[in-house]
Amino acid sequence: MLAGGLAVGAAAALVGVRELLASSPETGSQLTPEQFGAKGDGQTNDTAAFGALSAAINAAGGGSIALRKGAVYVVGGQSQPDDPKPSGYTFLPVDVLKLRGCRGAVVLQGNGATLRAMPGYRFGTFGRDGRPTRNKLPFYGPEAAAAYRAMIDVEGCSGTVLIENLTLDGNIGRARLGGGWGDAGTQLPGCGLVFRNNSGRWRVVNVRAFQHPLDGIMVDDPGTPQTPASGSGTTGCDFYENGRQAMSIVGGIGHYFEDTKFRRTRRNTAVVSPPGAGVDLEAEGGKLVRGTRFLRCEMTDNAGPALLHGGGKVSDITLTECRLVGTTTWSYYSSGAKDVRFVRTVLVGAVTNLQGGPQGELFDHCLLTNDPAEAPRGTTPYSPSGFIIPDGVKGVRIIGGEIRQAAAAGGANANYDQMLLDGVTIRATRGEIALYGRFQGACRFVEQGGRILALPGGAAGTRDAGHATAAWTLTRNGKTTQYPATCTRCPPAKG
Repeated sequence: MLAGGLAVGAAAALVGVRELLASSPETGSQLTPEQFGAKGDGQTNDTAAFGALSAAINAAGGGSIALRKGAVYVVGGQSQPDDPKPSGYTFLPVDVLKLRGCRGAVVLQGNGATLRAMPGYRFGTFGRDGRPTRNKLPFYGPEAAAAYRAMIDVEGCSGTVLIENLTLDGNIGRARLGGGWGDAGTQLPGCGLVFRNNSGRWRVVNVRAFQHPLDGIMVDDPGTPQTPASGSGTTGCDFYENGRQAMSIVGGIGHYFEDTKFRRTRRNTAVVSPPGAGVDLEAEGGKLVRGTRFLRCEMTDNAGPALLHGGGKVSDITLTECRLVGTTTWSYYSSGAKDVRFVRTVLVGAVTNLQGGPQGELFDHCLLTNDPAEAPRGTTPYSPSGFIIPDGVKGVRIIGGEIRQAAAAGGANANYDQMLLDGVTIRATRGEIALYGRFQGACRFVEQGGRILALPGGAAGTRDAGHATAAWTLTRNGKTTQYPATCTRCPPAKG
């Protein structure tokens, strides 16, 4: 049923893209940055042209934009207010392409062009003399500097928006860096794309956003209990090597992301801010994040968790056929998200802080492992003391699939007789594993180079892993032995 629901969602998303294309203005009415003075030569600053282009689209309530094939548009700018206190900035950022309040369809055809932040922009804290300042964090004083809030900023649009075939280069490696701002790191504006309070459906297709000082993409759409599912999201995008997150969602209902990569946050970037996740679901401002779907997405090799619930009211999250890899920290970390489902998904590196309970996490035919062979070349899955699931509390369900211990170290994972394992294969190819829980269905325990330290009922001279309500098998030294259930009327699971 879960997979079927995702299939329906995928079809709806594709139909949505077709509708967006069909509703776009005729090619003859397309606007180009060049019509407003842009050069697109990789040298001239074209920000003013994009500002005028934005104003024309907003005045018309929608329209079609075409960038020149292969063009490189340099964007971003900074002005110095006479008094930095009202704005908080000593160097104030400019808008680049800001779409606001469009009721009609907007289509941006990138045609493989690049928007690149201007070299030498100031980011961080600076004095009015242009020199960096250093302040003890947390710091929120009027010394901020940034060059752009977002290269593409879509706000309050009730019409559909399609953005496709484009590269957004934050160029942070060529910025002049000041001190930190905020509670940690440098939490100032500087995203590839931002979507705020849009009731219309938007879609981003085949877009790369990298080297931005904040996020590759931020979503802050309506998020009330009455908000309908938006169907907005991304297809075939790549958000990588950004300073804080590949993607932050702080509000929104029913967003849908497919075939998109969220990777290498805080890697190879001059500015880093926590939490450094691939995807951070963190509802803010009283909003909800609910009904988010990921299909065939990758969240890999980020400095922070691959998938993070950073806080707020987050629920009904489904990942299908995705890949999550935690290398320096967890592949999944929750701060209380409800009804989170992983379906036919690979999770490499430990998952932690699982919530359990009536709306606990579900792993449906997934692979959970610390196997280095499943991680990007040159990296090691995060698996402290060999843990894969440190805290498998009651309400966590693992149905089918495999838990594979492949780290040299080993440890006791999870809690006795609590999380449910139904028809799961527990395999040790290296090191040791003691996985505790409540076992039902035909579970399989396989030693294939490693050792299994706990089995249902303490069979074969091991620790007691918990009750088994059905027969199960142990494969040891190449021989498979079937064991009966430890009880037919087992007591309620503990916890």
